[in-house]
Amino acid sequence: MPSRADIDPLDLRDCLGNLCLLDVVGEAPRRFRFRVDGSNLASLSGFELTGKFVEDVPDPAYRGFMLALYERVVREKTPVFLAVTADWKGCGIEEISVTLPLSSDGLSVDGILDAVFPMRLEG
Repeated sequence: MPSRADIDPLDLRDCLGNLCLLDVVGEAPRRFRFRVDGSNLASLSGFELTGKFVEDVPDPAYRGFMLALYERVVREKTPVFLAVTADWKGCGIEEISVTLPLSSDGLSVDGILDAVFPMRLEG
């Protein structure tokens, strides 16, 4: 597993607004804190999560989706690729994402890089 130090933000500058970097905090219960919430994602969702926990996401359905996704990445220690459709503020959105585990010791997942690319659906 890569560590956060293996990722150079300059290599990702074209998509920084679509990236979230999270810390995995504790074990039972495990929590996920947003170190960085991409500006494009914050603008789309209407809430800024930098410095906050997933529990602070105001939409219960989206919060549950995120918790399940991040738990899966930690448990399986493998990337998860998704393509889903959702309704954001009355607008259809297709979301393509990859959620990657990060590890400072190569064994346990202590961070997550979430790259989310939403596209407004026509119609």
